Amino acid sequence: EVTQLRVVATQTLTESVIPCTVQRFVADHRGYDIDALTDSSNGILESMDLRTDEFDLGFIFGDVGDHGVHQVDIAASPLYCVYPADWKLQTSTARNELDLKALSSRPYIGLSETEPVGQIGRSLILDAGLSPEIHIRAQNHRLAGEMAARGLGYALLDYLSAAAVASNNSNTVSIAPIAGADPIPITAVLARANDLTRKTRNFIEHFTAAFQQALPSPKNGQRGAK
Repeated sequence: EVTQLRVVATQTLTESVIPCTVQRFVADHRGYDIDALTDSSNGILESMDLRTDEFDLGFIFGDVGDHGVHQVDIAASPLYCVYPADWKLQTSTARNELDLKALSSRPYIGLSETEPVGQIGRSLILDAGLSPEIHIRAQNHRLAGEMAARGLGYALLDYLSAAAVASNNSNTVSIAPIAGADPIPITAVLARANDLTRKTRNFIEHFTAAFQQALPSPKNGQRGAK
């Protein structure tokens, strides 16, 4: 008998964590058909909240907020600034963190503020006393980072997106953790608590392991600014 598992995640998590998760899950199980889908954090929560039964399991940035869905806390991602390498900004502390005040008067690439990373990024900018004009907005994290790599401004992103952009654009972009920024939660969501079956619990366990593997290790640090 074949059991279907329909998994949805944000684009960042789909690209960076879901492939490894599925590989781990399939190695442990036989007889599963897995549908891997992509949506925004807000879109995933709204679908779960409406009980459309479109997905069995979702992975989002942030928590469930006011949505009436079940959540499983997984981990958290550091927040990074992605900016053109030729800005040559100075980082501070042994962790090579960047004070956002160093970005005063620099152009900012905005993210949708309906999404958790966009909301947190905007709050950090305001807390730093900055009021940048936003002439470019990106729908997803990776897109914002790729535009920063082309000299169009800076973006505040989760670590996985920042690291992917830096890997593809090593000569044109720098990344650094943001001083004083709390990490953003990564959460598994289900429409109902009783949807947390053995198979979904096992998939979450494999996702958690794959996510932790993708984070920067304390030894090689935070991949600070180049």
